Amino acid sequence: MKCPDVDRIAADELDEPVRAHLSECAPCRERRDKLARLLAFPAMAPPPPDVLPRLLARIDEKIAREVARPARPAGSRRLVAAVFAFALIGGSLVFMLSEGETRAKERNLESLVVESEWRALGFASESDLRAGGVK
Repeated sequence: MKCPDVDRIAADELDEPVRAHLSECAPCRERRDKLARLLAFPAMAPPPPDVLPRLLARIDEKIAREVARPARPAGSRRLVAAVFAFALIGGSLVFMLSEGETRAKERNLESLVVESEWRALGFASESDLRAGGVK
């Protein structure tokens, strides 16, 4: 048996190879003893007699605080949800309208630039420029 075979050391009933290893290996013997003490601990230390009454008293206090706490006004969650929805929709509309205005301004600027270009080239209109007409 090798030392890493800890699961065999932890067994309730030990076979002969494990007993022989434990008689020779001090670290495994210490591990086995620690494990035995750890498993026996809950049985050795009963809880103090006043634990259950104190625990029940704390639970009763919490319940009393919850009952005494004022309730929220009816419909407050719906009101908050409605305000949030209106804010979201309003913000979306403002964004969309401002984006539409920006696009209109861009188109207007583009037409002014195109007009200034064909006038600078000496054409009477944009259609003359596209047709390659006479200056």
